[in-house]
Amino acid sequence: MKKYRGLPLVLAFLSLGMSEPQRVPPEAEDLRVKVVDSRGVDHDLRGLLCDGDPELKLRRGTLRYRIPIKLIEKIEVLGDENPTKVKVVTRGGKEEVFEVDRGMRCTARSDSGSVTFYIGEVRTIKISEGVRR
Repeated sequence: MKKYRGLPLVLAFLSLGMSEPQRVPPEAEDLRVKVVDSRGVDHDLRGLLCDGDPELKLRRGTLRYRIPIKLIEKIEVLGDENPTKVKVVTRGGKEEVFEVDRGMRCTARSDSGSVTFYIGEVRTIKISEGVRR
């Protein structure tokens, strides 16, 4: 009987891996996203979330900012250090430079399936509102 003691623990870990993918909130669902990665390859995506959130978490100085992704028009990665500087252009045309962790994990969807990337792996992210179906 002793050889089966760890079985419930193993089953619990396996069930975590089979959980449903994270749902994209309605405010991010219809976003169209064009990502240019660090190699210059273009990727056409939909429904962007970063660190599982429809808001981008940024820093400037000692203050922390949260900007809804749907209000951002473009993100340009300006360096490769950590934290890295990014230029954020909002839909109103305002440009500001912030710092962000290069390890910020972003997810989106493509016609081929889901896509995961780290902010430090891209050059630019252009965001536009898509057409509701």
